[in-house]
Amino acid sequence: MIRALVENGRLLSLLLALLVVAGSGALISLPVAEDPTMVNRFALVLTPFPGATAERVEALVTEKLELKLRELPEIEEVQSASGNGLSSITIFLDFEVNEPGPVWAEARDIIADIQDELPEGALPSQFLDNRGYAYTLLIALRSAEGHTLPRQILQRYARELQSRLRSYPGTEYVEIDGEVDEEIIVEVSSAEAAAAGQTVQSIASALRQYDTKSAAGLLENQYGRMQVEIAGDLDSLERVSRVPVSSPGAGQVLRVGDVANVSRRTRTPEQEKSLYDGKEQVIVAVRMHPDRRIGSWQGGAMRELDKFAAELPSNVHTEVIFDQLAYTEERMSHLTGNIAVGFLLITLILLVTLGWRSALLVAAALPLMCLFTFFAMRVFGVAIDQMSVTGLVVALGITVDNAIVMVDDVAQQRRAGAHRLQAVQAAVRHLWLPLFGSTATTILAFMPIILQPGPGGEFLGPLASCVVFSLVGSYLISHTIVATIAGKIIATGERGQWWRDGIQLPALTRAFDASLRLALANPRVTLLLVTLLPVLGFYSIRSVPEQFFPPVDRDMFNLEVTLPTRASFAATESLVREMDNVIRAQDGVESIDWFIGKSAAPFYYNLIERRFSAQNYAQAMLRARDFRQTEQLVTRLQEILPSRFPAAQIKVRKLEQGPPVEEAVEIRLFGPDLARLEELGNELRLLITQLPDIVGTTASLGQTMPSVSIALREEILAGSGMRPAVSAGGIRAGLDGLLVGAVLEGTEEVPVRVRLNAAQRRDTTDLETMNILVGSALQPGATTTSLQAIADVNIEPGIVSIPHFNGRRVNTIGASARNGVLADTVQNDLQALLAERQFQLPPGYTMEFGGEMAERDESIGYLAASIPLIGVLLVVVLVLSFNSWRLCLLIIFTAGLSVGLGMLSLT
Repeated sequence: MIRALVENGRLLSLLLALLVVAGSGALISLPVAEDPTMVNRFALVLTPFPGATAERVEALVTEKLELKLRELPEIEEVQSASGNGLSSITIFLDFEVNEPGPVWAEARDIIADIQDELPEGALPSQFLDNRGYAYTLLIALRSAEGHTLPRQILQRYARELQSRLRSYPGTEYVEIDGEVDEEIIVEVSSAEAAAAGQTVQSIASALRQYDTKSAAGLLENQYGRMQVEIAGDLDSLERVSRVPVSSPGAGQVLRVGDVANVSRRTRTPEQEKSLYDGKEQVIVAVRMHPDRRIGSWQGGAMRELDKFAAELPSNVHTEVIFDQLAYTEERMSHLTGNIAVGFLLITLILLVTLGWRSALLVAAALPLMCLFTFFAMRVFGVAIDQMSVTGLVVALGITVDNAIVMVDDVAQQRRAGAHRLQAVQAAVRHLWLPLFGSTATTILAFMPIILQPGPGGEFLGPLASCVVFSLVGSYLISHTIVATIAGKIIATGERGQWWRDGIQLPALTRAFDASLRLALANPRVTLLLVTLLPVLGFYSIRSVPEQFFPPVDRDMFNLEVTLPTRASFAATESLVREMDNVIRAQDGVESIDWFIGKSAAPFYYNLIERRFSAQNYAQAMLRARDFRQTEQLVTRLQEILPSRFPAAQIKVRKLEQGPPVEEAVEIRLFGPDLARLEELGNELRLLITQLPDIVGTTASLGQTMPSVSIALREEILAGSGMRPAVSAGGIRAGLDGLLVGAVLEGTEEVPVRVRLNAAQRRDTTDLETMNILVGSALQPGATTTSLQAIADVNIEPGIVSIPHFNGRRVNTIGASARNGVLADTVQNDLQALLAERQFQLPPGYTMEFGGEMAERDESIGYLAASIPLIGVLLVVVLVLSFNSWRLCLLIIFTAGLSVGLGMLSLT
């Protein structure tokens, strides 16, 4: 092979052309994104149970679903919250799962099978497994300046844009945030309905009978077929109003419109809303498929958006509020700039030390190694992102060593008078094994990162993979192309001028020789001096705070607001609008987009949507004018907002690397009794607030809200033939309403709901005077009675939410650290405080730490799992390379000293 390359220039040219074409082709076809694509191991199961208390939701819904889901061995963690009327279960898969699709399919089957076991009144469960990725584009549809359009109009345009972008090639998923749900409301007046002998239930039953959207059959004969349908289904407000309810007398018909007001309006309470500068907006969130190049995909998507915007009326405005391409280009520009600077520095150093011919040859080898890396990335499915490009930066200084050593050895052979072929063959024969050992050991050093499962390995894996590809390419190219060209261009004879063969510093050489002789003459003193600084590094590393997931230098940051659970959607929106004015008054704020009632659309890879239908919750996406101002804004808002809005729990955090965590430090308290868990949580929160670096605490258990208890008089029920379940159904029908069908408008359905009007469902007095149906709604003799005639109504405190962690009741205490303070520092301070105050748990109760440090420990555990095997392979490579145990141990000892010096540099 070497002889053919040296003697046949055409073969060398073809090899170079092959490498250039393969690498260039891979470079222009590789997927490009800001961050590596990570497997979505997160899913959410939402099961509404209208009217049920948290205790009933826990016992009848959550525990049944949890028990079945935890039978799947791939599920590592199950968190749940059983609230009033809603069961929310969060599922996290084991990090070893790389293909979650089959697991999610099995989970869906389990959830579908258990639906029959859920209580009457529980609605079908929703399984959401597509909310674990960041979006590529967030597009806001707003009213133009000087106009205020209803959100329903903006939503119609948003759905049209969603349809267009969904059909655009390369689009993976499109979602709409800030939607408004419309309903046709049949508001029943209790007095008028009672006078007519009707209730909400009887009117709802009548409407159900007239919502005939199913086919009535098929007529067939020898000439053809005809579909049979019943006309008169619910298709408009007028049709709903004209539905007959009863016939009081001959020729008389009582219709829905006679006892109820029929109108079309927004569903109340609202479920979600998005605001910008106090105005309502609708967000279209778009995610690119991970195998696409973000530049080309987004260019086409923006052209689609421009065409769509040109068709909009003048009072509707579109704006891109998040553009991942801008951050991708900024990050790539910064990293490629680092590569260029590194390349220039290496070339300058080599010009001085090796001479211009050798320096240019080694410098020319670097682009070839990069092209080899791009080709390997294409083969192994590694995309171009910030981590893979960082891998190229890291590899730049490592991979050049092989070429330098090879060129220097060929130069020595040529200066000794060897022929080109002899010089190249001698250099390759001399260096292939030592360089193989050096390359193999360096590759093995990066293998734990590649082998690490889970988000840590998926995020850092491209970096390590690119280093490995570069090392392999460096070894192969140095032993073939570089060695061959070196033999051709390096002249024979004595050393020439410094610009041809590099500088010579005799004084420095003599000083170095003298230091070597002195060290060899005093080996014990030398060993002591050599090990002093590394040992100091190992000792001092204990005092260095740990930060496994550093913050991100970005002009965006995150804000979350949680009010007491009893807060209404209107109260949350009012506070958000007031807080918006306070934040906008701060210097450096560029924009702020609010998402009320749910989590914000993820705009960073480790933000996930956890909250849905949460009336007391809001999240904001904030952008500073410059990433350098983010630090100041976060610190300032952490001080201002909690003091201005003491009723709300406010979290202001910079974006960070690593897996998603809700709090920097979490303490989970487990136990059977909710009241005792609440007490222990309050004691712990009181201790945490004594730490100077804490800006706020949260608890997953402890909030209460007034609950109306209805004690039915069973003797009266027995005499009237009513059952408690029938009474509960009647009350729920009046308060929450009954869905009786839907009006079709093109391809959309507008639900029809029957309920009491708002003025008759505001307080307990209205509840007591509510009319309840006695008997079946379809029986002619059915009568009504007021609730106060059959029950006693009382107000009691009620539990808002019952959280679980892996099937056990838990009270999770979260501690928010001041900006710039590491989670490791806070947790260490907290553990010391707990030990000092002798915080003890009663029998049957346990405690564990979660949050950022728990995620760090888990990531380090997975990272360290493969180290023993890698260590054995390192020893094998060293022993085979040097054929000496003594040299192997010497190299390992030297590597350990290097680690110590690295630790010393951190202090």
